[in-house]
Amino acid sequence: PCIMRWANGIPSGQVCDGLAQNLDFAPTIFDACGVAKPAEMVLDGKSLLPMITGKTPAVHDELFFELGWTRAVCTLDMKYLALRYPESALERARTRKRPNYHCSTLEPHQHNVLLWHPAFWEPDQLYDLTSDPDEVVNLADDPEYADEFADMQERMKKWLATFGDHPFGELTD
Repeated sequence: PCIMRWANGIPSGQVCDGLAQNLDFAPTIFDACGVAKPAEMVLDGKSLLPMITGKTPAVHDELFFELGWTRAVCTLDMKYLALRYPESALERARTRKRPNYHCSTLEPHQHNVLLWHPAFWEPDQLYDLTSDPDEVVNLADDPEYADEFADMQERMKKWLATFGDHPFGELTD
């Protein structure tokens, strides 16, 4: 959720259901101010202005995320997470005799995370955000969601391919 206010710029009481992320804020601000970004500045986001002024319902079909050893793709209806540990992390887990976390910053919160997300350590996680907005029921192995699973994996493969030499398990082969 995000709340924006801009007198004479954003219609009062408007609700947008399109996807957005913090990467979109800078392009939106540049666009709203009517100025070009500096030539040397690289922006990964898109201006939300067409969406928040009601000119288009969405500016993104999907969003991509990365946290530690997890990569994710999200649409309005589905979210797919892929957790792939490098060999060095697997060896550390064997030595410590306990599982790895998605990233070290989550370690203090591990107990609560597992209560809320029972599939936390599953290598593939697929959630139907329409019926399960809290992401509790992992549908990655559900045959009824095989097409959605394949679609989300393909979206991730295309995204990961844009990084060049950025290995991430079988998803970049």
